[in-house]
Amino acid sequence: MKKILLTFILIYNFQFIANAEDKIETLFGIKLNSDISLHANVEDGKISTSISTSEVIYTFANKFLKNINKDPSFDNYNIRTNDNFKIKVVNAGKLFKFDNKKFTNKDCNNEKEKYLRILLDELNLDELKFKTFYRENNDKKRKFDFLWYDTSYVYKDGSEEFRLMVICNHRIFKNKIVSNLFVSWMTEDYYRKNVILRFKIIEPFDNKFIENYLFSKQS
Repeated sequence: MKKILLTFILIYNFQFIANAEDKIETLFGIKLNSDISLHANVEDGKISTSISTSEVIYTFANKFLKNINKDPSFDNYNIRTNDNFKIKVVNAGKLFKFDNKKFTNKDCNNEKEKYLRILLDELNLDELKFKTFYRENNDKKRKFDFLWYDTSYVYKDGSEEFRLMVICNHRIFKNKIVSNLFVSWMTEDYYRKNVILRFKIIEPFDNKFIENYLFSKQS
């Protein structure tokens, strides 16, 4: 009887996790590895030249996207595809500007934690599977330096792996620090081929480090 009960619990937990991860697709109403023609015209894609990639990547800007679920709390969306126009990344972004007050990383960090909690609660994701990293940009194609604080959730669907990331990055724009909150959903293959190479993992940083680091890069 105990063995039967244990088997039932294991099967139930596996189905629960699988169903939870299926819900990730509902965030954007998009399926990774599907054709971009479902969400944009192929001719509107631009080859990404401002970031280093190990393959040809097309970016489809917000104004060209259709049939995509958009959260009004985010300012901007884009989709990235490979040269066969299969969707590899969906990004949602929100900008934090500090024109009339002193920069603080808490604005983006608090929003990041709030959104992570929404994902955990609404999608029933396993909190123990989330991993956090702090990174600095080392991409020579970038025209500016920035710092990146991300939390990732990696999961499998059949033989494929996918990654859901919630990110705060910080950079200087017009001599002031700005922050961006991103929710990025991508294939793990894209992450390993085209994201890892652009960053160096560093020690956790605070508000003071961000200011010192970014302004020292300006000089």
